[in-house]
Amino acid sequence: MRLLGRIIDFTIIHAIIFIVLFTWARFYFSAVSNAALASLVATVFIGFLLHLRKSRKNRTTALKANEERHKDKVLTQLVLQGEQKTRHFFFDFFVKKFGASIYKDIVVLEQADTSKKILDHENQVAITPKKITCVFMLFEETLSSKHLIRMWNIARKYSVSSIVVLCNDVEKGVMDLKVMMKQINTKILDRDWVYLLLKRYSVFPQLSLTLERPRGYTFKQLVAFSLNRSRTRGYLITGLFLVLSGFITGYTTYYLVICTIVLGLALFSYLNPFYNKSENDAIEKAFGV
Repeated sequence: MRLLGRIIDFTIIHAIIFIVLFTWARFYFSAVSNAALASLVATVFIGFLLHLRKSRKNRTTALKANEERHKDKVLTQLVLQGEQKTRHFFFDFFVKKFGASIYKDIVVLEQADTSKKILDHENQVAITPKKITCVFMLFEETLSSKHLIRMWNIARKYSVSSIVVLCNDVEKGVMDLKVMMKQINTKILDRDWVYLLLKRYSVFPQLSLTLERPRGYTFKQLVAFSLNRSRTRGYLITGLFLVLSGFITGYTTYYLVICTIVLGLALFSYLNPFYNKSENDAIEKAFGV
């Protein structure tokens, strides 16, 4: 079916291009054969350019789709593997990549605060103080205002002026609350930013969970949907409309064929038991009762 659709699309697109080019070529070539040959060559050339553009676009789309699937797998692994494993993964990540330390299940980053200088009068040297940042992780739950306030309280307890929150999702209103907090510099990294952070350092959790995307409808499911008893009314109304309109326009072969097909579909969808199983039948099949 997909191959047939591609052949039809290819034929229609190139036929339209050829007709347009042939129409213009007739102004420059008196002989029809010369105009047709020039139009054919130009159609092949334009078709080749369109094929290159489509191939490049398909490759780009495929790369984005693969990366999106990988991101879903990574985030699903972080959410479902358990809070303890996720914490240990990020503990190792920040310790190895940023030289962080762990204090009571909190990642502590120490960085030189170049914006501030403290003068040591005794030794006559300028000391650069350290900026301390606490990193919190929340993947099994959606980050809420309650979670953020609890993190701020912990930061105040240890006199920390900057925190970073890694999470899977954020509730509405959390970002507005973050803007209102001026004393503590807060950065919230959701699933997209967390993935970009891990991608930058090429560090990902071991993917032990399988993630399957829902498949599209099969041909059998589409037929079952089209020939269900609930579609009988639509087929019947269409068939009656064709019958009545024939009194105005006159009956032609087109009316006879289409009307027969539509009314036949109405009768088949109404009488066919295979596609008209009740919900109770589906429940019995699912539970084996």
